[in-house]
Amino acid sequence: PATANIWGISNDYPATSYGITYVEGTPDEIRIQGGGTVNHRFGMDTGNAYLAIASGNVGIGTTSPAAKLQIGTSSTGDAGNSDNSLNVRIGASNAGSIVYGLTLTNTGTATVSNESALSFVVAGNYSATAVISTILRNTSTAASDIVFKNYNSGMNERMRIQYDGNVGIGTTSPAGALDIQINSSGDILNRTWNTNTAGTGKSQLRIANSGNNTLGSQLQFTDNNYYVSTITGDRTNGMIFY
Repeated sequence: PATANIWGISNDYPATSYGITYVEGTPDEIRIQGGGTVNHRFGMDTGNAYLAIASGNVGIGTTSPAAKLQIGTSSTGDAGNSDNSLNVRIGASNAGSIVYGLTLTNTGTATVSNESALSFVVAGNYSATAVISTILRNTSTAASDIVFKNYNSGMNERMRIQYDGNVGIGTTSPAGALDIQINSSGDILNRTWNTNTAGTGKSQLRIANSGNNTLGSQLQFTDNNYYVSTITGDRTNGMIFY
């Protein structure tokens, strides 16, 4: 049957109950519907092709998408996860410049602590086991941190690159270029280890100052309140302990 701008194969007239119909309009659509509800839409809107299935979720490689876009088979964990046989490529051509092949956007109003994240799931019956995210710190300058988290009886932050470039491990507000903090009642080991067994390699820790300042390279020992002692040196004075 056909009426106005609807053409289709249906069990009634016009095609509004069960059937396959083509509808001219904005946008033009091919509809597969049942019981008066449009269950599937295939269409073209101002030159952009789209696919909508069921409640608006789109699936590629799955007949029952559980998220707005799901690629691959569904899991029993987070909605939208795909199986480990899936390969996805996102790209474009822009020689000599940057291609933003994938952008994750938090469309909420700019608010301190707004977060946009990429999560990783290692098993179909797990929730997220690791997260990389960016967190807004200042709404005027858009200053943002990059945060790395993983799961160990709960999601825990492990490292943060602060908006000013400082890197923090064990702290959410690193005060130096590298700030490592650990809360432990036992010993804390930080090491640089050359695992080569040939006996020719070295393991080095270098503290350098390009300006050759007097006593400009220092190793300081401190408690929570005071500087306790310092090892320092330069090319003129050699090494000094105080």
